[in-house]
Amino acid sequence: MTRDRAVIVQQLVDGAESPAGLLAELKAYPWDSKVALAVLSRRGAVAILDRFLEQMVSVDDVHAWADAIESRDDVGFEPGFEEVLKDLLSDLASPELSEPLSHKKALDWIRRLSGS
Repeated sequence: MTRDRAVIVQQLVDGAESPAGLLAELKAYPWDSKVALAVLSRRGAVAILDRFLEQMVSVDDVHAWADAIESRDDVGFEPGFEEVLKDLLSDLASPELSEPLSHKKALDWIRRLSGS
């Protein structure tokens, strides 16, 4: 039985399951989407970073999460914060272009996403 695409995309955005498994399920659906089926919010992004800080997920897990959702048509962003969320995903998905995720970097992103 195939799960609903919107449910799978939301789980991907939430970091609820392994990105690899969710992406494998999403192969049953077309790549393109005219609408966002899930929305990444600042709160959701902070939750992933908090899980990293609490050592519940690894650097590789965060990288895989960001890489899996960075360029998806079916993922939208919290209104008014699209650019900062896209910057976060780009940074986390491509650590070779800046610096790898660290405790300090996660805290810096949390402050930026929280507006303080």
